[in-house]
Amino acid sequence: MSSASFRNLLLQNKTFYVLSNIKPNTFEEIVKHIYTFSKWEFNGDLVDACCLLKSALDNDLEELAHSIIGKLLELPLEEVGLTSGTACFVYDVLRNTSSLDEGKLKDVVLSYICRNAKLILSLNSFLKLSLDGLLEVLGNDNLQVNSELDVFKAVVSWGMYTLTEAGKSFSPQNMQDVLRHPLQIVRFFFLSQFESEYYVQRMGFTTGNQGILPNDDEVDAGIKSSPVQPPGILSDKPGGSIVARAETPRKFSSSGSVRVCGDNLEPTMEDILRA
Repeated sequence: MSSASFRNLLLQNKTFYVLSNIKPNTFEEIVKHIYTFSKWEFNGDLVDACCLLKSALDNDLEELAHSIIGKLLELPLEEVGLTSGTACFVYDVLRNTSSLDEGKLKDVVLSYICRNAKLILSLNSFLKLSLDGLLEVLGNDNLQVNSELDVFKAVVSWGMYTLTEAGKSFSPQNMQDVLRHPLQIVRFFFLSQFESEYYVQRMGFTTGNQGILPNDDEVDAGIKSSPVQPPGILSDKPGGSIVARAETPRKFSSSGSVRVCGDNLEPTMEDILRA
């Protein structure tokens, strides 16, 4: 027998083994590994490598996963081919490999995302981040954004995309449900009064001393919802969520202090929806 993976498959006494939701080249690499235990070689496509790594993790092919991680760790960042458009997908995969490399690859990609956040937060690939991935990225102190409003807009855009993928409307209750945890990592303390009034409130929320609260219309309509409090207060936060002080500024943000004035022009409804 060429590999422990092959031996484990045989020990399961299955007449067939299903590998679902994988690309043909990923399937080919897995079969090659199982039958020949040949060393995996990086072909220059980081997305392909991460697709294979994800399949290896999903199907308990530990040897293959170790081989991929080991090879990627050997390569300089410029040779790996990490781009703004692929960084979020790559990060979501590498979030699950910390036990194999002590989180080294994950940390490299997270640092890259933070340095290029102004662009990455505007891309469609960002919207596909998992919830835990979103919390880790946007909760990072080193996130290089122009202002905390960029983070709020990114959170709302992610929530709208998530609801669309689930076939749900952008109702106040649905938005509150999907954004319950993401809103905890927005540092509303650094939003100007203008930004709070014309962006946050117009999306159906109001800012209060404890964070984001449902607006008066929702209360009048009898919609029950709990205040979204600053990070670290809720006891039911999901695994992997970031605990950050609500009044800690981003290290690279222009929001070094609370701003009391903002834009002179009132945003249109299209601006708000595009947020």
